[in-house]
Amino acid sequence: MYNPFIILNEKLLMMLTRQPMYFVREYYARGNETGGKFIPLLLSHYTQQGINAKRANRHFSLIKQDPYRYLYDSINEKDLQKLKIAATQPEGYRIYVNLLPKECKPPRSLRICIYNYLDKNYPGMNGRQNKKPRIYLQDLFGKLYLVLTWQGNKVEVILDEIEKYGSCAMISPSKHQ
Repeated sequence: MYNPFIILNEKLLMMLTRQPMYFVREYYARGNETGGKFIPLLLSHYTQQGINAKRANRHFSLIKQDPYRYLYDSINEKDLQKLKIAATQPEGYRIYVNLLPKECKPPRSLRICIYNYLDKNYPGMNGRQNKKPRIYLQDLFGKLYLVLTWQGNKVEVILDEIEKYGSCAMISPSKHQ
């Protein structure tokens, strides 16, 4: 599985919490690169202003079944201390934050999956030739989507669906950034 999110660290947390933030914690299957040696968690960050506060609550409500779900409030001192502990990557956990690279440069294995998906679902478009799609990554409520555009066409598809179209090997963030 392709994992573009980065690991949380103390410096990054300090930068993110310069303004009041909510962080939604959930289990993150894409972060399970170690074969079960760590519990992978994802923190999705939202500013506490306007629509983002509503998005944080919506995200939290969408993951009711997740035993790891938690909503941190960075202006709550107890929650901030818990976030600081998370940023140290405590033993038994690997904690990611939903920050994506500026430019999506998927590894070859994922590009093969994308081309297979396009060949199957858009037979007139042959991504392996001169109509290569532009690829953008998006995060929505902790789920990764690919936005594929080519010749005036645009497709948004959840990454899990794309990966069904080939043998997409597990790729760690350090291997493709």
